[in-house]
Amino acid sequence: MKNNLLENLKGFILGIGLFTLLGQGVVCANNLPSSPDREKGILEKSIESALAEHTEAVMAIPGVVGLSRSLCGIQPCIKVFVTRNTPELTHEIKKYLEGYPVVMIVTETIRPRPDLEIRP
Repeated sequence: MKNNLLENLKGFILGIGLFTLLGQGVVCANNLPSSPDREKGILEKSIESALAEHTEAVMAIPGVVGLSRSLCGIQPCIKVFVTRNTPELTHEIKKYLEGYPVVMIVTETIRPRPDLEIRP
């Protein structure tokens, strides 16, 4: 009887954990501003093309240390990594690039690891 109770408790805890993770993904996706182009189903460029076209300009903004394509919930998005969240950065970084939502992530300065050999 004790083993059965433990198994039920493990299943319950696992279920709560999965529910929480799935719920966070839905909340993240629902908190993204809606792009008019995305609502119409009009995304002319792939996310890779959008990144290739805009990376140089976004990286030139002081405080921006990186960009990546990602998923926000189930929706593709572009993450912009910044050293701090300031009103100037919030104003200067667009909310959308080619219809893809942009999410700012505060991080430390990104540096290459000294123990890794960089190959061309």
